[in-house]
Amino acid sequence: MTLKNRNGSVQHYYHFMLGFVVPLVHAWPELKARAGGQPIYVRSCAVMDPVLAALRLEGLQVLPKEDFVAKRSEAINPTQDGLRLDHHEVLGYDRPANYDAKVFTEVRSRLFDRLGAEIAAEWAALAPLFKGTGPKVLMIDRLPADPFYRSAQSEVKTAGSQRRSVANMAELADLARARFPSVAVVTLEGRSLASQMALFSMADIIVAQHGASLANLLWARPGAQVVEFLTDEYIKSDVFPLFFANLATAMGLSHDVVAQATDHSPVRAKDFEATLDRLALQYLAAC
Repeated sequence: MTLKNRNGSVQHYYHFMLGFVVPLVHAWPELKARAGGQPIYVRSCAVMDPVLAALRLEGLQVLPKEDFVAKRSEAINPTQDGLRLDHHEVLGYDRPANYDAKVFTEVRSRLFDRLGAEIAAEWAALAPLFKGTGPKVLMIDRLPADPFYRSAQSEVKTAGSQRRSVANMAELADLARARFPSVAVVTLEGRSLASQMALFSMADIIVAQHGASLANLLWARPGAQVVEFLTDEYIKSDVFPLFFANLATAMGLSHDVVAQATDHSPVRAKDFEATLDRLALQYLAAC
């Protein structure tokens, strides 16, 4: 099975999740029926392969990229008699113009069912991070990239805080805590899929810089609020503002943008304060 992402590399979380996992899980019932008990081959996504294993899709076999390319060639251009491999190609959803709210909601439901026990355990383990009452505010910080992204095997170099960071995250967290008692600042690097699903489904307000972590909006509960940090350059772009604003809309979430000058500069604290004040008033009015 070829899962054809639209952009980037499936060795990176956003393109992996929306361009590989979502179409795989969506197509899985039909694929499994067509396979008739035979293996279903997909290419390795390197550091993302543990997530594929966590899906526990019976019959799925992850091949090194070179071996997968050979299998695909054999399926498309068989050279000998005998058992012929069937080739199936599915396009990914990792481009805002191709988002599909129905598919995303269906995949979300399937994975919450499939990973239900692991997610429930993570909910219990993560609950102490949110100290206090009121809305749960999840703030995502970044760690340095996995060393893999400096290796020759990496299809697209750099990741994590090497790409983008927030210079004043501690200040922003203090501003959030001054308005909402229950604030958790976390990093996602090294977390299991179940842990990330649990975190995003627990949160009432999700705060993060533009980047792959926001692919996890797939798991957020409808009605949650997203605050995305975007650079001035990205805000003026025809493309970048759409990635997570459109994903938020597809998942029934509200979305706000707060600016920072560059990929590694401080976020404008006064703008963040204004957004927090407005959200605090909304939650008071709803009580």
